[in-house]
Amino acid sequence: MENRKHFLQELLEVKLYFHNQEKTGNIFKKCSEVSERARKDGNQLYIKKHNKQIHQDILSLYTKSIAFAPTGSEKLALGYSNRSALLIHLHHYEECIIDIAKALECTKSEELKSKLNDRKKKCLRFIKERKTKLAEEALHKSVKSLNLYDEEIVDTVLELPNIINSVKTLRITKSVTLKYNKMYGRHYIANKDIKPGDIIIAEKTYACFPKLDQIYLVCSHCLSFTWVGIPCDFCVFSIYCSEACKKVARKEYHDIECSVLPCLYTDTDLFRTGMRLATRMIIKAVKAEGFQNVINLAKTVNNDDNGTERMLLDISLGESKFGTCYNLQSFPNRRQSNYDTFSEGVIIYLLFQYTNIIYKEKPDIMNISDDNIFILKNILMKLGDIINLNQYCFQSGCTCPNILNECQNDCNFPKGHFIAPFSSLVNHSCIPNTLMLNLPQRTVVLFATQTIKKNEQIFYSYGPLLDGKDMLDRNSFLRDHYYFTCKCTACKENWSFNYNLTLNKSDSVSWTKLLLEFQQMLFAAKEFKENQFINNQSHDWQQIDEVSLHQALKLSELVYKHFKNQAAFNYNIRFRRYVRKALYILYGEKYDMPNQC
Repeated sequence: MENRKHFLQELLEVKLYFHNQEKTGNIFKKCSEVSERARKDGNQLYIKKHNKQIHQDILSLYTKSIAFAPTGSEKLALGYSNRSALLIHLHHYEECIIDIAKALECTKSEELKSKLNDRKKKCLRFIKERKTKLAEEALHKSVKSLNLYDEEIVDTVLELPNIINSVKTLRITKSVTLKYNKMYGRHYIANKDIKPGDIIIAEKTYACFPKLDQIYLVCSHCLSFTWVGIPCDFCVFSIYCSEACKKVARKEYHDIECSVLPCLYTDTDLFRTGMRLATRMIIKAVKAEGFQNVINLAKTVNNDDNGTERMLLDISLGESKFGTCYNLQSFPNRRQSNYDTFSEGVIIYLLFQYTNIIYKEKPDIMNISDDNIFILKNILMKLGDIINLNQYCFQSGCTCPNILNECQNDCNFPKGHFIAPFSSLVNHSCIPNTLMLNLPQRTVVLFATQTIKKNEQIFYSYGPLLDGKDMLDRNSFLRDHYYFTCKCTACKENWSFNYNLTLNKSDSVSWTKLLLEFQQMLFAAKEFKENQFINNQSHDWQQIDEVSLHQALKLSELVYKHFKNQAAFNYNIRFRRYVRKALYILYGEKYDMPNQC
């Protein structure tokens, strides 16, 4: 009873907080003045010297101007017009034409129409010129590459494009099985030998949410970068990469979320991305499965010993539902009670006050007597714990040519956070045997980066690798963020990593055998061109194509054939890095904000 009184008191405090925010105009809605201010801020940046960051900031401000502009207004036309000017400046002519068409739909200004039509003519001329140039380059390239590669090799490369298009929710290959024991908890074991490059898990994220500084640059639903963000018709904090994403988002959650979201941006220090992600997840769950079913499901999961059977059932059905996410690991004793209980009160109050998702006919919030609202509080508490422990950062792939060294151009920028429940069941190691790839359309792929023998466990790194930090720093990070100390072989034996490792006599013999086997493979495949992996001993491997990717994966396999333990990891790290970069460049989202213009 005392807990109920305390929670109702919290709800009263939340109610007063949002009442004050509304009075001071801090709950943002469509507004011509804010739209104009964002557009003018973009204009001020436009006249300065440009670089990659300035280009990105201008795009973000112009899209913000579009998001705040009232539907069908002249301000909306001006926002689209200014963004189209940036797009033609950055040589994105097709996207520029899209914005021109949207501006023309809104504006009544003959002067603006004339300017837009002139810009459209320029775009069409540039597109025609570029198509002619590309056709000539393609012809030259096809003649030059005749008989250079064996087609059979290319066909054996990872079929990632097919996976992106075919994965609707989940695909776990038959090469692994989910197991449970007290030492490792739930974890995956290899059913057979797995080769480097083999895909182990491919799944759609259950839910995702963009980072605060990315909300006008990436799609709110799928986190794809977008040059021509489409605004929500009602709120100002959601943009989409396509009408399809906008439609799906509204169907799954945003029709409810739309009225709640502006409140969760009144204080971005207090209301963080994890809280907005939790709100989206609970709305999506209730819409898909019903409020009472979510309550009942939570009770069932809370009474389950380890949840392995439920996970296995979801795997067999090829589905990730709310129950799958709610079944993930959490550490409730690690909570920061004051902040977290206020968070749950905020979400419940907003869902109660601004939607009918909990009660069709709303009672007085201070006189609620049924248990469901208090059970929902506990669900949100656990969901917050799960998100803190299991959320991943969704990153864009690096397109910079400096393959092996640290990227200096901020290519791998984090776009948001997401929950992918089946990938979350992979345990940590500082010497992991897999890598995770963030791909378009909310697809997450886990693939092997070395040979994994039958009955070995599948591992992924939650943070620093052996080649990044020493054992004390790695475990300090893991204790602070995940509440455990790593017991992988590298930590138990305190391995060290030397990128410029010199081959000893024994290793030199093994390396010679490895290169000989690799050269025999190239000869058998009729690969006659100079090979960068053999001829470039500085490891400055600039060439990225599917044949080279296949070769790097084969070299990883050979490394683990000819070397063991620490030596194998040290010698494989270059190939692991190359493969990661190559996969992003070949199959990842194509994002290339120019540094110069």
